Amino acid sequence: MEEDNFDSPDRGGENGGGIRQNLGKRLRQENGLVELTKKFIQLIKDAPEQCVDLNDAVDKLAVQKRRIYDITNVLEGIGLISKYKKNKIRWAGDDKQKRSSQIMFSTKRLKKVEEDNDLALET
Repeated sequence: MEEDNFDSPDRGGENGGGIRQNLGKRLRQENGLVELTKKFIQLIKDAPEQCVDLNDAVDKLAVQKRRIYDITNVLEGIGLISKYKKNKIRWAGDDKQKRSSQIMFSTKRLKKVEEDNDLALET
């Protein structure tokens, strides 16, 4: 049975693990889900009609398909994208922002109507 050598650079040991850890941190920052999500969103926004085939995204971003699925699941869950065909998604963020503005405007209008009604009842 072979002994583990925890001092080797590959194992993160005392005699070289710092180099490996620093490289790992840089790679994680460059390839982390946050950075990939930013790149993925930009890819969608730059695409014609803001629609992307997930297989093309995998190729263009040079990542594993499961990473794209991680990103799409979160973005779909918060309503920024929607699936419209097998392996295809489209940006829905702008629609959500418009609806949010409309809701805010409607809420303000309803509050004004309520205040006016309250004043009418007082007099």
